Amino acid sequence: MKKRFLSIIILAVLLLGIFASCRTVEVTPTPTGAATPVTPTPSITANGTVIPTPIFTNTPTPTPTPTLTPTLTPTLTPTPTPTPTPTPVITLTPEPSITDDLENLIPEHLRGLDFGGEEIGILMSGSDMATRSITTPEYEDETYSVNVAVWERNSIIESILNVDIVAYETVPMEAMAAHIREYLASPSSRYDIIGVYQYFDLGIAYGTSLGTVYDYNDIAKENMHLDLDGDHWDQSAMATLGYNGDCYWITGDLSQSWVNTMYVSYVNAEMWREYEEEIQKLTGVEGDIYDLVYEGKWTIDLWLKLNELVHKNNDGNENKVTPEDQHGFLGYSIESNINNVIVDGLLSGCHVTFASVTNGTPRMDYNNKALKDYVEATAALYNESKSCTVVYNGGITAMDIFAAGNTLMTVNTLIEAEMSLADMKDGYYILPPPKANESQSSYSTTVSDSTNHFGIIKTTENIGASTATLEALGYYSRKLITPVLYDIALKGGYTRGDSESKRAAEMMEFIRSGIYSDFIMMWAGEMTENPLWYLRKNIGRGIIKNEALIKQVTWGKQFLLILEMIE
Repeated sequence: MKKRFLSIIILAVLLLGIFASCRTVEVTPTPTGAATPVTPTPSITANGTVIPTPIFTNTPTPTPTPTLTPTLTPTLTPTPTPTPTPTPVITLTPEPSITDDLENLIPEHLRGLDFGGEEIGILMSGSDMATRSITTPEYEDETYSVNVAVWERNSIIESILNVDIVAYETVPMEAMAAHIREYLASPSSRYDIIGVYQYFDLGIAYGTSLGTVYDYNDIAKENMHLDLDGDHWDQSAMATLGYNGDCYWITGDLSQSWVNTMYVSYVNAEMWREYEEEIQKLTGVEGDIYDLVYEGKWTIDLWLKLNELVHKNNDGNENKVTPEDQHGFLGYSIESNINNVIVDGLLSGCHVTFASVTNGTPRMDYNNKALKDYVEATAALYNESKSCTVVYNGGITAMDIFAAGNTLMTVNTLIEAEMSLADMKDGYYILPPPKANESQSSYSTTVSDSTNHFGIIKTTENIGASTATLEALGYYSRKLITPVLYDIALKGGYTRGDSESKRAAEMMEFIRSGIYSDFIMMWAGEMTENPLWYLRKNIGRGIIKNEALIKQVTWGKQFLLILEMIE
């Protein structure tokens, strides 16, 4: 897997480029979107025995010769054309003097470590973003900029730590707990680091599974190479999960789900400029859209006014708002009564929490001001304005309509820029989700519950190598991979360097700085009923306040069961 002869040269060239500008990643070429992946089958036999076979390596694999499907015309026999081996994506320019400065380019807390080629086995749970957080899958495009950055990061880490990163087959979501139980009963290989799926798997560290993963606070100093205060780790999530002093899980830039499922607002740039003078009069802000955000004016209250300002009836139906109209706000639901993405995105912008911590103990707190402001503002957005909600039934989505250019603004996760807007003709801005109103003190956002959290499993045979590798993965993901993900979302605007791009890049970092977490939202998977799902199903209905009072009894009981499990 390793190519030691090239590692030092690669490390020298890459690190000098990286640290000269943390936002620059040199890749050749850079396509506009990701290749469509194929989900691998988990390595579990029919009788339940775990066979954790390492299937990925960090070394790029030559592109296989494609197999072409014959046409239906009998007289035509297509001949497969061999695909040449891909050109290396890294240009090496050896300069012997560079290696003398390598030590200065490695973070202080990872200098001087050498683990003698130790293998570090990593197991992930989830989908393609989970796999891609650790390795470059064999079935993906090696020239895709994110895959290039992953390969570069791993090459650096293997060189500076002298470790061998071994990525095992990703376990589907909901299957990790059972997989770990089977593995611990009869380990046929060795995992050192596991990346669990937030919604389903946080309980692996608690209850009957207590002792499965290390408490980071209990790791001896000589083996603890993690900088838990670093900005590559999510400090809010760490504090929320570790309210009682425990620290079993950490997340951050290493999880591409954490980066890519951050909730943001999307704003059509052409439509905004068309109405900019009227918006300036409406808000009293004479600057551009970024100035409006920094002035604290980006709110659901403003969205209500913008709905009225920009709505145009395009289909001749004056009595009904339809997807064919020109919209201010466009909502989205996966069922007629479930508005997952919009509810979660707007909720994150209003800094809603369902629990608070008093004297070190979480308690249910459903009747707080942020939640009341959110319910009031969002119910108005759905019911008292010219908003439109698209119900997904296997067809068109709200982001499809936004990409077509007839919607001013919507809210969704960052990954949608790559998935839905790569071919959008109009430009767009990425802003934080709106606040409820101007009285809210600051902007905020959350990441989705598909985020991976990382723990050191106690089957590791070298805890020092495991913590160092995990730290390096997080540290260099922040330096190498997150800028590429942001650059894809902004269509090159994160690294381009012109004045407009710099404003866009600064806004992306501003949004990121507002990430927060909530105890109940993080533990929602352990509750058969929870307030988040209630809001998803009922936010557009006017009776939500009365029904919620009744539901609180059920939520409170399940909340107490979670506390009992993790104490």
